[in-house]
Amino acid sequence: MGDLFLRLLFIPVVPLVFSALVLGVFEIGDPRALGWVGLKTLIWIVAVTAVAVGIGLLLVNVLQPGRGVPHEVGERLIAEAGQRGGEITSCRDAMSARDMLLGIVPINPVRAASEDNLLGLMFFALVF
Repeated sequence: MGDLFLRLLFIPVVPLVFSALVLGVFEIGDPRALGWVGLKTLIWIVAVTAVAVGIGLLLVNVLQPGRGVPHEVGERLIAEAGQRGGEITSCRDAMSARDMLLGIVPINPVRAASEDNLLGLMFFALVF
């Protein structure tokens, strides 16, 4: 049930991101206003992120998740997570700045949307 709920939540993400960016750029009109809108957006993102981090820290301190987990189980989970993290970082290839830039620009915007490449979709929406 939880997976179904999450999948239903993610269905409108792609159309909402695309339409919000396209309409947002279209409604700005004056290119000089884009700088002010960008600054206000950055301030808003930092503020909302700070609130989210504060809520997360508050809930972790109040609810104390994992407190009832036996010590042996906790140690095993930490060891497994550390091992898996090492595997992930060892598999990562170094990317050049050129590869990063090319990764932002999608070859096919429909494929970018279907592969959850939101950064590529956002770039396409802004260019569109």
